[in-house]
Amino acid sequence: MSEKKRILIVDGGNDEALAFADAVKDKYSVFTAPNGEAAIEEMRKSPPEFILLTGAEYLRVIEQIDMTDGLTKLPNRRLFEMQAAKEWERTIREKKVISIMLIDIDGFENYNDLNSDPKGDDLLRAMADILRASIKRPSDEFARFEGDQFIAILPGTYTEGAKELAEQIRAQMEALKIPVGTGKHVTISIGINTAAPRVGSSFETFQSGVKKALASAKNVGGDCIRVMA
Repeated sequence: MSEKKRILIVDGGNDEALAFADAVKDKYSVFTAPNGEAAIEEMRKSPPEFILLTGAEYLRVIEQIDMTDGLTKLPNRRLFEMQAAKEWERTIREKKVISIMLIDIDGFENYNDLNSDPKGDDLLRAMADILRASIKRPSDEFARFEGDQFIAILPGTYTEGAKELAEQIRAQMEALKIPVGTGKHVTISIGINTAAPRVGSSFETFQSGVKKALASAKNVGGDCIRVMA
């Protein structure tokens, strides 16, 4: 017997939603979320085939969906940049440190050429699962940046802490032993930048630094971590 398709009902406490859930329970697996925020969390854990939106939650959920990467269910670049800007300003106010991490799947285009787009999508999802499981604090934010690159903002994290987390992520991808070519497996490269910003410090310069660190990792063959000097 095939698995039932999932329906997520947002604001599932009203009478109409409850009646609908009861009517379709034999054919579908019905899940409910009390509000838009809970719905997004449920979608990230296990994406439903259908979403039923009621009342004011419609606009709130649509806005959240627009800030979520459709493939990996991680925050997208738009949401990341909004959150990163807030954390940057908060770090300045509180006179603390902040780290940023940029992750790239080595040879992703070659992997797609040797396999297929669906396999490439599976690899991106696997990367996202590793990152999602790596979140230790509510303020840590991982996102899909562009293509096969992922990014993280780590408020209050010093360089050593960021390097430790990066190595855990690198090792977890290595442990999956996803084959690419003869006798080779998928690896990742990671760049890190850390700063103690003050009033007038530029987030764009900070982000440019992590891109340079990633480029340094790629230039030595990948499968390694480099920190912006």
